[in-house]
Amino acid sequence: MDTSPAPRRDASPRDLDRPLQFEKGVGPARAEKLGRLGLVTARDMLLHVPRRYEDRTRLANISSLVPGEEATIRGRVIKIRTGRPRRGPTILTATVEDATAPVDVMWFNQRYLAEVLREGTELVVTGKPKLYRNRLQLTPREYEIIHSPRGGPLLNDPDGGEAGDLSYDDDARAEPGSPADLAAGRIVPYYPLTDGISQRLMRSLAWNVVSTTADAFPEILPRSVRESRGLLSIAEALREAHFPSGDDARAEARRRLVYEELFVLQTGLALVRARGKAEIARVFEVTEDIDARIRARLPFALTDAQDRAVGEIARDLASGEPMNRLLQGDVGSGKTAVAVYAMLGVIARGAQATVMAPTELLAAQHERTLAKYLAGSKVRVAFLKGGQDPPQKREALDDIASGRAHIAVGTHALLQEGVRFKSLGLVVVDEQHKFGVEQRGAMKTKGDNPHVLVMTATPIPRTLALAYFGDLDLSVIDELPPGRGGCDTHVVRQSKRLDAYRKVKAAVKSGRQAYVVCPRVRGKAMLYDFDMEFGPVELRSAVETRERLARGPLKGLQLGLLHGRMSAEEKADEMRRFLEGDTQVLVSTVVIEVGIDVPNATVLVVEHADRFGLAQLHQLRGRIVRGEHRGECFLVADPKTEGAMERLAALEETTDGFKISEADFRIRGPGEFFGTRQSGLPELRFADILSDIETLKEAREDAFRVVQDNTVLAADEWAALRRRVAEVFAGRLDLGSVG
Repeated sequence: MDTSPAPRRDASPRDLDRPLQFEKGVGPARAEKLGRLGLVTARDMLLHVPRRYEDRTRLANISSLVPGEEATIRGRVIKIRTGRPRRGPTILTATVEDATAPVDVMWFNQRYLAEVLREGTELVVTGKPKLYRNRLQLTPREYEIIHSPRGGPLLNDPDGGEAGDLSYDDDARAEPGSPADLAAGRIVPYYPLTDGISQRLMRSLAWNVVSTTADAFPEILPRSVRESRGLLSIAEALREAHFPSGDDARAEARRRLVYEELFVLQTGLALVRARGKAEIARVFEVTEDIDARIRARLPFALTDAQDRAVGEIARDLASGEPMNRLLQGDVGSGKTAVAVYAMLGVIARGAQATVMAPTELLAAQHERTLAKYLAGSKVRVAFLKGGQDPPQKREALDDIASGRAHIAVGTHALLQEGVRFKSLGLVVVDEQHKFGVEQRGAMKTKGDNPHVLVMTATPIPRTLALAYFGDLDLSVIDELPPGRGGCDTHVVRQSKRLDAYRKVKAAVKSGRQAYVVCPRVRGKAMLYDFDMEFGPVELRSAVETRERLARGPLKGLQLGLLHGRMSAEEKADEMRRFLEGDTQVLVSTVVIEVGIDVPNATVLVVEHADRFGLAQLHQLRGRIVRGEHRGECFLVADPKTEGAMERLAALEETTDGFKISEADFRIRGPGEFFGTRQSGLPELRFADILSDIETLKEAREDAFRVVQDNTVLAADEWAALRRRVAEVFAGRLDLGSVG
């Protein structure tokens, strides 16, 4: 029996836009439900590939069942009975037989099945049989009704159907593409669903759509590429992805879909990169003399990794092409020093530089760092932030516009229309994932093709960087400066939180400082549990936690409070006291995630750590690895979900930001990890970047080769690719060059 729909050579591209509402068995009500899955047209259905498959090609004879060994059988119901032992669950037993033997199939507490199963109903059942009183019994792990003898509604679908979902007559039993044919004797697809749409309906719909439209789907890869990479045609791939003829065919179908998706992505990035390389930028040569003067300004020698990064940046600045470089490194790896080197290299040649940070705290940290590095020099720094006093703001704007200020440091305030530079040569964007691509693009318009350096303290494994930042050159700082103490991380249950606060008290007694981070600013207690020493265990807020700690575990210590609802002056004053050591423990929200550098702080307690993201927890932990003393991080949590447990376990196991980033990507997926707002790139439907690295390399190599030779991409055989790239990126290509 053929297991895939036959090719239809007369399929028309217009068929791809056919509304699903008019497909057999759909109608307006089901079309609305399919719309929740993003399924509106035949094209959408073709790309809605199964989430998993079950091999039902090797159905077991009932007579061959072995107790304890899972098997899949197909049979007909010959007897139905229900019963309920005293104080036990309702049991429905259906005796199912095939040509070889009967078996009792048992369901517990599913009384509605008595209205569904009838004598003559055909089932496919998967489960582990067992012997009970010398009679074989089977409790289904999964089952599917593939034929109902007298028509009428099939009320159950184990994968999300609903009452009255479909009805079938005897006439539908063995036709290709019928429910019976699609549910047994083949590799059976299982699709992502929504309420009111069952696997039965989805399979039948997929069969109809694949049969009539797969051959109309546009082929964007010329035969030469398909042959060199051993790829199926797109029509073959779609047929085998939905209704595979075997495991190998299914794998090859997925490889083709993954390759095409990554090829389109990399072609877009290659076009952005080529466009940037074609532009002209000012040349800023960092001579040996300038290099020596800059290094003399830094209070420490650069690490080998920092040296490598400044060398790459210096080459970019002298190339005559706009630099678009991503500088990534772990928390505390010294990215700021590299950025300072780049800025001074530009300033030495008569231009200006700017640093844009997402928060006032981080911008203020940059201002303090620059003041320390540039003390006694002629380099002037202007600071811009929201809510600034008018006289201060006017002075800063005048200094920037006249060129008296060589470096402008600020937040989003730098994007305001009134901010003008005399000669902007370099834009540095810190914590780039906190900004949208539009904001970074707006910053570039402040100068005439300025060089751009974007920095992130969330290290991204090179695989992911290739996939999502392929238009940027990449510099990696993969070592920490000497003298950093490192950090030990412990997950602490809510009932044991006092152990963490005893460590805080001990650290303060030895002259160190500490942070306590809470998930919210203030609010009514949300009771979780009761602790005999600490009282009600609630969702902690910073304000209430500070009050509790002052009365209890940290009584007698100087406790500070910092959160985002405070005014800029209040936050600055609170940070000054902590920096100077007047405050011993700072209770805060995630406002300290970036921009806080207090080397004497060595202990961090995060309340309800399971409510924070993995990257965010790693950033918070970075606050206590700034100095020579070893830090201790206590993650207080009773994680309720598998994802939360996985996040906390990853932090206990490693302090390597690249490994943590990879775990974060694996847990959250690309959509949440990057977010289209941050990356400006389309989300991936088929590819798994971590497991599809080899396919990514092939697609990237081919895409960049095609784009580099304009005559190739301009050829007629690539017209479909050009249309697909324009459609997928939908106006975002001109933003890609800014990260």
